[in-house]
Amino acid sequence: MRLRNVSFLTVLLFGLCGLVSLSWYTAFSSSRGDVVDIYQREFLALRERLHSAEQENLREKTPKYHRTEDGFIRIGNFQNGIAEGEVDPTFGPLEAMRLSVMTDSPVWVILSEVRTPGRVTGTRLKPTQDLYPKLLPEL
Repeated sequence: MRLRNVSFLTVLLFGLCGLVSLSWYTAFSSSRGDVVDIYQREFLALRERLHSAEQENLREKTPKYHRTEDGFIRIGNFQNGIAEGEVDPTFGPLEAMRLSVMTDSPVWVILSEVRTPGRVTGTRLKPTQDLYPKLLPEL
């Protein structure tokens, strides 16, 4: 049996597929000169939902800590002259620590205190102590 009447086929498809909305059918089966602006809001709503889902997915995939190219994990940065940060316990024991200078500054950086769970290592240093020869490399 050969179907020659396209409208009969259309009615049959709508009868079998209740999930197809009229707006999608009208938008994809329009001919030259038809206006489909009425259904644009449905496409815009779908686009907005997809965009928000994509943004949510990106937020979940974005790591809390960023790794440098050589494997270090950036934990904190300087704000008002003080850099503070906590190491996530899931990292395990530390192997190395690096202080990276990201911008030019006219002042020195002194690492004064490192806290480990249960104890404090290091002392508060005064700038007048004989610290600079130990930090500066031999020229």
